[in-house]
Amino acid sequence: MIETNRTLACENGCWIRHKVQLSSMYAAIPMTISILILISNTLILITLARVKKRRLQDLFLLGLSIGDLLTSIPVASNAVCLLTGFATLNQTVCDLWATALHSCVGTTFCIHSAICIEKCYSIVKPVEHRAFEAVPDSTRKVTCGVFVAFLLPWTVFFTLSFAGEIRAEFSTTLAFCHFMVDFTATSVIGCLIGVPLVIELVTHAVILHRVKTRILSSQQRKKIFKAMKTVVLTVGIFYVCNVPSFILSFCEMIMKTEFSDMALFAVTQVIMANSFMNYFIYFSSVPRFRDAVYTMFRFDPRVHPENGS
Repeated sequence: MIETNRTLACENGCWIRHKVQLSSMYAAIPMTISILILISNTLILITLARVKKRRLQDLFLLGLSIGDLLTSIPVASNAVCLLTGFATLNQTVCDLWATALHSCVGTTFCIHSAICIEKCYSIVKPVEHRAFEAVPDSTRKVTCGVFVAFLLPWTVFFTLSFAGEIRAEFSTTLAFCHFMVDFTATSVIGCLIGVPLVIELVTHAVILHRVKTRILSSQQRKKIFKAMKTVVLTVGIFYVCNVPSFILSFCEMIMKTEFSDMALFAVTQVIMANSFMNYFIYFSSVPRFRDAVYTMFRFDPRVHPENGS
């Protein structure tokens, strides 16, 4: 009994030095990603702070950026492990690492769902949406909603982790901690992917149904599709980056398929890379956001450089 308790204590408390299998040159990939995450999301936060009249969608983007910004911490840790060639950690630290990483990704899933619901409401019920925006405490209500969407994945993963329902392990191949592939972990991650995906598909179906069934002018249709463009790009790219990893985990658990180290490393880095893409999506598709960035850098795109202004 004493030996068993000592073994359990060692599993949770002993610091173990893990040797990383991948070459240190691969550290350039997560290092570059973490820098891009830090720069792009900091720019988003500064830009939103400078916007004079904020809209409800800005609050969702704010929550999304904070979640993505937090992702830079485990990504930077991944780069350090690859660069040094080893990682010294115990089970508790490994559990916290994996929980934080999956919570950040889960937060993004939930906030994307909230963005789709808000966009659907603004298109299907435009009058009611404008009336809601005009209410003085609408910002407070939406902020609370974003906070709940942000907090939900963290609560779920940390509760399951501390209860011992899901356990993390350090991958010497990928140089970071991840949850062991079992039924509980796959089910929770599957729900975090599946439920938001259903919400997003339903909201887009409702929007398309409105466009088809209502008599709208070409200008109104153009305005609706323009409003959907940013959401579709953001959500679509997010799923393109995250679904391959879930498919690999599912195949590994159900079909006992073994994948190459480089395949696992590639899908992991693609997930991380998604955290810096929102800045470029909003910059290219939202004129109001782009103008705020230009203003921040004292650049007026309407002035041709050859004019000397």
